[in-house]
Formats: sequence, structure tokens, C-alpha cells
Amino acid sequence: MKITHLIAAVSVVPFFVPTAFSEEQDWSGLYTGVIVGGKFGHSTDRTGAFGYNADDKAWRYDESGFTAGGEMGYNFPVRQIVIGPQVELGYLGLVGSGAQPDSPGGDTQGRSSADLYTALRGRVGVPLDRNLFFATAGLLGANYKKRVVDDCNLAPCGGSTIDAQRKDFAWGFTVGAGVERWLGHGFTIKFEYLYFSLNAQHFDGTTNLGNTYQWSAETSGHILRGGFNYHF
Repeated sequence: MKITHLIAAVSVVPFFVPTAFSEEQDWSGLYTGVIVGGKFGHSTDRTGAFGYNADDKAWRYDESGFTAGGEMGYNFPVRQIVIGPQVELGYLGLVGSGAQPDSPGGDTQGRSSADLYTALRGRVGVPLDRNLFFATAGLLGANYKKRVVDDCNLAPCGGSTIDAQRKDFAWGFTVGAGVERWLGHGFTIKFEYLYFSLNAQHFDGTTNLGNTYQWSAETSGHILRGGFNYHF
């Protein structure tokens, strides 16, 4: 969280500093740039109908991490607003873990992580002075790994062990808003907030005793980040 707060503070400073350029702002056309920020949220694991330690029961744990990437988009002017698509690709440093409350001695843990991500979003903006206030929504996908681990079978732990995991590219949705400020000569800086939620993913595993169990896992969270763009 400290990294997220620092990035947010640094990103908003330029919005309160007068620009050195007096040129007219043209928000239309192609733009590209870099984005960096922090992510925080939670993951939820749920056992199957005949579940490991508990039947059809969920537990939740926190996740956080660092995110960075590149983006490219195009703005179309429509009367007093600009609209357009935006695509981004980068790293989503999502990491979290938490013990299953129903496990003996807390020996069973849910774990989640993500690395590569991409987003395909639409953006609607309203220019005001040197600022562009915008809202955005679309799809977000991440290389998402979910795992349930029980590696203890001695008291006070239970008598079985398991390592169930799956990694694949999970899709979901994202919505958010932000503001972009024109610095001059095509350069802009922005600050934005995004909420995202990935669709539930299902996976299973087999214990050392030969019994197979199923889980579902899903994650959602918040992204705070700044960006630096160039408008062609």
C-alpha cells in the first residue's frame, strides 16, 4: 500500500503546477505511453460440493502488488467529447495467500498470483482547460495462477496432503475513471483508478490418499496508477 500511495501522490503533483506551454490542446488522434502503479484487492477460494475440509464453503484473503505496462489508443472527437479504443499490455504483480479457516491447525492455504496481463477498453473523455476527464470500461485478462496447498499431515494437522493448482489466462471486466493533463508538445501525464474482476476459475487436485477434490477461485481488486503519454 505504501508504494500505491507514493505513486498516487507523485502522479497528481503535475495537475497543480502551471504548464510552461501555451499551445492549444488537441486530444484527437493516436497516442501511446507507459503506465505504472499499485494493485490491492482479494481472492476467494471455494471448496466443491464434497470439499476438502469443508463442503461448498469459501474463504477470502488479501492480494497486493506492483503493476506496469504500455498502452496505445486513439481519440475521435465527437462534438464536445472524445471517444476511442485503448489497448494495454504489461505486468500485474498480483500475489496473495490465506489459510482455510476450516482446515485442522490451519494447514491448508489458498494462494494466487498473476504476471502478464492485457486490457481492451473504451474511453470517453471531456476536455476542460488543459485536462481531459475520462471514464473507461472494457475487458481485462491476466495470466492467473490459483493453488490450494496442504503439506502437513502430522498433528495438529489433518492426515492427508494435497497440492492442487492451475494456471491459465483468465478474463474479466474492468471499469474506472481518471484525468489526463496536457503538458505541451504532445506530452501528457495522467492519473487513473480501475476496478477489475476476473471470472471464476475451476481446478482440482488429488491427495496423497488418492481422493480428488475440486475448488473454484476468483479475484477482484483496485488499481491506482499514473501514466505518461505522447499524442501524435
